[in-house]
Amino acid sequence: MYIDIACNITDKLFKPEKIDNIIKKCLTDNVIPIFVGLDYKSSLEALNYAEKFNTYSYVGIHPLHSQNSGNIEEILLQENNHIIAIGECGLDYYRLQDSHRDFMEILSDYQIKGVVHSFTGTIEESLELIKKGFYIGINGCSLKNELGIEIVKNLPIERILIETDSPYCKIRKSYAAYQFCDTFNLSKKIKINYPSNVLQIAECISKIKNINIDELSLLLEKNSRSFFVMYETSYDRKNEKYAGVTYPLPPKTLNKTEIEDKRLFYKKLFGKNLIVTFFNKGERKLLKKL
Repeated sequence: MYIDIACNITDKLFKPEKIDNIIKKCLTDNVIPIFVGLDYKSSLEALNYAEKFNTYSYVGIHPLHSQNSGNIEEILLQENNHIIAIGECGLDYYRLQDSHRDFMEILSDYQIKGVVHSFTGTIEESLELIKKGFYIGINGCSLKNELGIEIVKNLPIERILIETDSPYCKIRKSYAAYQFCDTFNLSKKIKINYPSNVLQIAECISKIKNINIDELSLLLEKNSRSFFVMYETSYDRKNEKYAGVTYPLPPKTLNKTEIEDKRLFYKKLFGKNLIVTFFNKGERKLLKKL
């Protein structure tokens, strides 16, 4: 089983009428897609898709969409078992060298775990993130050049998660990792990326780290289930649809006091206040660079 930790299922490049077939391909290839929320609206949409296909989603506010945050806590307070993380969020920098340092500074007061997805930083930055307790998300863009290959070589396998960031970050012929992709289809006719292509990322990592692909699959799945506290997902191969997601306990009903405690918890941990802090600091830094 392969778990794609970042699929932008609500992106306009994914035509709504094609989504059923996209997920069908995932099932055929033993891929579990996790759907990403970028603001209030897309988080709701991602959750709806997760419920429809019995998979998982994130609730979050991308820094470039912070003005569309809405009452994001309404979704979190649902205690919906399909929601397994808060994301996508971060600093609204674009290739600024000091973004990592600001990111670490902001997080210094928070005892949280997370995954830095679509990682394209340095070896030193990846190791500092791991020391902080973070996982590293590897996709096609992470493997664009030789530095990315070296980073994967140096990363401990137990801290790697794989993703497509589809419909973006497809492995292209010009990428350093292209040489490792000789099993799966990389046709130029296919212009966008799909969650089932997470198998390509696994194949690249398998060859870079010289680990058998079947063994790697088990290790990466273990990483994802450990990080997200996911429970076993099964699907019916005959009907090519999910048979269901099982959980140890049903959703908890919260009383008024518990709801307020939960609201404060999310704000303190990784809620709207921290996301706005990310955005505002990133915006100030960006303006100084212009």
